[in-house]
Amino acid sequence: MNKRVFISFGLVALLLVIVIPLWAFNRDGSESSSPEKVAASDEAARELFATNCGTCHTLARAGTDGVVGPDLDERLASAGPAADAAAVEATQQRVMTAIQQGVGDGAMPAGILEGSNAETVSNFVARVAGQ
Repeated sequence: MNKRVFISFGLVALLLVIVIPLWAFNRDGSESSSPEKVAASDEAARELFATNCGTCHTLARAGTDGVVGPDLDERLASAGPAADAAAVEATQQRVMTAIQQGVGDGAMPAGILEGSNAETVSNFVARVAGQ
């Protein structure tokens, strides 16, 4: 194999195997990417979401820009602040089911959060998605 082809192949392999995955795993949302701050009562829920879900999911109010899972602002937008309590409750149950049972044959594993943490995050997502 000629030296130029070997070097080109090595650079492409380096890009695909190391650089892109590192970029994806290190890409984290920040509070500055959120147009509005969350209420003080939602800060713990925002932090739980950002830590456990934000690497995969985008949620503007949490300041996350996920790169793998769906954008929850788009997927769950109907639940936002103008929605009635029944719509928010239905969305919370939908999110809670996804957290407990997982989604997509392991794409989102079951049990990422449990107990009160799962309830806190599902309630937060249901109330703020799409805002």
